[in-house]
Amino acid sequence: MANAPSALPNGIALLQDPALNKGTAARIAAAVAGVAYRRGLARGAEPPDLLAFVKSQMYEPRYASYLAD
Repeated sequence: MANAPSALPNGIALLQDPALNKGTAARIAAAVAGVAYRRGLARGAEPPDLLAFVKSQMYEPRYASYLAD
């Protein structure tokens, strides 16, 4: 399974699919930002969709292909 996490013999996962980690990171960041807005610690207006805003600000590696067609 190419997308399955590496696991120890007892089934404990060592590595997760990076795409899963990115989604988890976005949800955590949105939750932290939500707390900051509720406590008045954030600057600027709160975006209507905090999770969508966080995802739009995340780094997305996109590389040009240098392979010949």
